Amino acid sequence: MGVNWRTVQRWQKGQLPRMNTLLRLAEVLGVPNGYFVEPEDSLATMTDLRERVDELTGRVNDLAQDLARALASLPTATSETRPELQQVRN
Repeated sequence: MGVNWRTVQRWQKGQLPRMNTLLRLAEVLGVPNGYFVEPEDSLATMTDLRERVDELTGRVNDLAQDLARALASLPTATSETRPELQQVRN
C-alpha cells in the first residue's frame, strides 16, 4: 500500500482513508471495490462467497465418498491374486 504505520493506526481508530486509498486497499485485499463503502453489497457478496464455499465443500465431500466407495470395491491384493507379492513377503 505504501503507507506508514501511523496512517494505518488512524484507520484502525476510525479515521477513514480517501476513496482512492479505499479502492487500492480493496484491490490489495482482493475484495470488491465497494466492500468498504457499501455495507449491504459487501454483506451480499460475503453471503454469496460463503454459499459458494459451502457448495464446493459439499462437492468435495461427495467426491471423497465416491472415491472411498470405488476403492472399497477394488479386490484386495493377495499373493493368490498377485503372485509377485509372494516374492516380496519371502
